[in-house]
Amino acid sequence: MAAWKAARWTVVAAVLLAAIGASERASACTLLNFETRIVSRLVPVDGRVVIRVACFLPPCPTEIDVRVSQFITPIPGTVESIVEEEDERLFLIWKPDEALAPGTYTVLADVHSRPSLREDFEVFDDSTSADLPTIQLEPRSTIDPVGEVACCPLTAGCGQPCFFRREVVRPTVFAQWSSPGPVLSGQRLYRLRKFEESGESTTPWDAGAQRGSASERFGEAVFDVPAAEYCVALEAMNVVDSTVERGETVCLDGRTGFAELGERDHTLEGLDKRSCEAPPEGYVEEWCAANAPGCEGDEGPSCERVRETCAASLTAVDDISEADDDVSVGCHVATARSAPATMAAALAFAVVAMGRRRRIVKAVLSAAR
Repeated sequence: MAAWKAARWTVVAAVLLAAIGASERASACTLLNFETRIVSRLVPVDGRVVIRVACFLPPCPTEIDVRVSQFITPIPGTVESIVEEEDERLFLIWKPDEALAPGTYTVLADVHSRPSLREDFEVFDDSTSADLPTIQLEPRSTIDPVGEVACCPLTAGCGQPCFFRREVVRPTVFAQWSSPGPVLSGQRLYRLRKFEESGESTTPWDAGAQRGSASERFGEAVFDVPAAEYCVALEAMNVVDSTVERGETVCLDGRTGFAELGERDHTLEGLDKRSCEAPPEGYVEEWCAANAPGCEGDEGPSCERVRETCAASLTAVDDISEADDDVSVGCHVATARSAPATMAAALAFAVVAMGRRRRIVKAVLSAAR
């Protein structure tokens, strides 16, 4: 599992490269490795401005300066932070020195002295008090790699796909709830508390991902081992005073609705030379099978690299082709994948991967007063 934690960033980089289009030999590219956004543009008079910083690739931001103004007048305030030890999410909570009057304000955030966020928000004459919502549960599953993870060599591009041969399917509880309204939705952070035989644990704090309407929120809790039932409780933190409420415990029957759990073979995807210019360690046979057939008659530089890498395999292909033109040769993959199929597979793989095993993010904050 430790190898997968180290490889997660390279998997994300590979998907981002595929999304912008991979060429025969990718040129150097620049990726924005983080996102900064305000959680809600509606803030009650006794509320706080909450900013979410999500880091996709290292290095993550370490110096973030937050300022609030009304027109051109600076509003004095301080910044607190919430950093999850196993997550790339960072929440910055801006607190005004004095209660804000209703009206329009602007929040600005600079990351390493470079502008990253400029958003207007509205302050309403409302309260931050609200009841904790109830949750509905659905059975899901999460896939993690088992054993070592091998990556394609890092090239001149910015993508580095990674592969593994075995995976484990873990039971996952999908929870959905309704936020307490548009003004109050940005004043709470949520997490799920899990109850297992080994003890209790929690998911990282989050604003609750949006689903469907603006009021619908959801989160996921991944369990380590199969069980007769899976129980969770929703917890909510009020960002004004940091108090935490816990809702009632809700359970799902572990005997129905879940996919087949446990270890299984993983289907290799993304070995096409356009996204993986050379075979990862231990994957030469599969890489050659995916790329050699498509290089017959192609004298381009990428196919020249394939011929050099897979000389023995190509010799065998030529010998068989001379004897019988109808015979096709392959290892585990009979034909090369098309670019759209490779991209779709890589995206699907990253969606699964990004849901697990988060990374520590540390932030040094400077707050303007």
